[in-house]
Amino acid sequence: MRSDQVDTVGEGGAVKLEAAEPADTTVHCFASSADSRVGRLLSWGARAALAVLAVAVLALHDDMSALLAVLVPWTLIVVPGWLLLRNLLKPGQVVLRVDAGGIASPLFRGARKRYAWTEVSGVAQRVLQGAWVLELQLNTDPARPDRRSFWSGRNPARPFLLLTMFDDATRAQIIDTVVAALAAHAAASGRDTTGMVDELAAEQQFAAELRALAPVPWVTWGLCAANVLVWLATLALGADFAGSAADKLLQWGGNAASEVQRGQWWRLLSATFLHSGFVHLAMNMVGLLAAGVTVERIYGHRLFILLYLAAGLSGSALSLHFSAQSAVSVGASGAVFGITGALLVAVLQHRHRLPAAFSAQMLSGVGFFIFYSLLQGFARADVDNAAHIGGLLGGCVLAALLPERFDPAHFAATFRRRALTAVLLTALAVGGLAALAPPAAVDQVARVQAARALDEAMATFQEAVAALQADEARRQAGEIGERELDVLGRTVHGPAFRIVQTQLQAVELDAGHPLGDFLVDIRRMTELLVEALEMDTIYSGGGLRAADPLRMAAIEAELAELAARMQRRADEHGAAR
Repeated sequence: MRSDQVDTVGEGGAVKLEAAEPADTTVHCFASSADSRVGRLLSWGARAALAVLAVAVLALHDDMSALLAVLVPWTLIVVPGWLLLRNLLKPGQVVLRVDAGGIASPLFRGARKRYAWTEVSGVAQRVLQGAWVLELQLNTDPARPDRRSFWSGRNPARPFLLLTMFDDATRAQIIDTVVAALAAHAAASGRDTTGMVDELAAEQQFAAELRALAPVPWVTWGLCAANVLVWLATLALGADFAGSAADKLLQWGGNAASEVQRGQWWRLLSATFLHSGFVHLAMNMVGLLAAGVTVERIYGHRLFILLYLAAGLSGSALSLHFSAQSAVSVGASGAVFGITGALLVAVLQHRHRLPAAFSAQMLSGVGFFIFYSLLQGFARADVDNAAHIGGLLGGCVLAALLPERFDPAHFAATFRRRALTAVLLTALAVGGLAALAPPAAVDQVARVQAARALDEAMATFQEAVAALQADEARRQAGEIGERELDVLGRTVHGPAFRIVQTQLQAVELDAGHPLGDFLVDIRRMTELLVEALEMDTIYSGGGLRAADPLRMAAIEAELAELAARMQRRADEHGAAR
């Protein structure tokens, strides 16, 4: 009876079943670990996700459509994803097998889950968006170009699997096992793998040295925590879970040219810690974590804080010339773009001394992120791309000036002087951009006040309509007659709508205000209602009729047209949202 030798490594330790077979029949099985990055993410992520769900339910309990917009993706995406990962993290669940013939894992992206050593020319350990991956280099094949797809981000000649399912010790053992298996196969076929082993060793050494520079990137995590806490505070103050109104964001410190030009320069910084909704916050924090950890290790805690704040301020300052001219701008995206720009510059400046694979991965990954994000920003009217570009430029310029920690002696010798220069340069650039911004196209405080005045006028309008409808219901019920209703129209309801007219005339919206057309229509509707209610009537033949029936018919037709147009506009606004 044949019995293969099997190593099982992972949850629960290592078990070796001895056999009398040759060594090349050994099958190494690696299990996922609850102590891995994904395991910790599932544990803490589940708590955080439940907390977010609880906050969403509390915040949106009176808005069923908005609550469904949160619960549906939660049910269709979050829960199945969590269950899938949880299944992979079952104790003893084998997710990677390595033997003399090849490597197999359900973690490989795409349809193929096993690759034979005969088709693998090399192996490398990479960092992809902050996560360790095992990458295979397949043999050259004209039908399989060695380049990354722009749309999918995949390179068919370099399949990879995430190593975040494994703890650090198991991950290191996986690399050693894969390299040994490939080297054994290469030796048997007469291939030399010395260069590959040396390159992998250099990559591992660099990764270890980089991690040692800042084992705990507490500034990155601290900035994430600060952004989340600010968002939770705004939620407690009345912010909407999905997206807050501009007047609330302005009140809490959003960036607006009109207010900065009144001397409220602090808004340039406060706006970078505000977010309009949960998705906005989540996307920025994912971007910050993906790039921030590496940048913090390269530049150190203090310079990383400087880079982050300077990029955020630069983005806010440039926004004063564009989006913040007529809107309230918020978000950490300018700072995040600055951090990605700093990473790009650091790698470009030192690519000659960094592992080639690390440089290539960082340049392609960061470059793709920047290009795609800017493209998305230009395609959407609600994205402040000026803040993105300002933050990106600010981060790139300071990164070119500030010292990296690749050379400790050079870093120590130039730190103070270059940091001071960076602070002064940031102050000059941000101050200059803000001072040179053109006069605000929209006075945001005036816009908020006008919106509140319109709300008050509409509340009075609704009260007047409700009173008129109540008296009409009384007439239909026989409680009052037509002549009494006619008198009430001239003495009660007409004057009530005249008050509404006065309130609406006092509302001044700036040119281009989204409610401008609505204001024109509601003013006209109120004017027609006053005219109809106060029109003389003639009592004859046991009934009332308007003194000018043609004019009354025209008023009724125009009122119906106005009501239909306002309803269409409301439906279109709802669909756009």
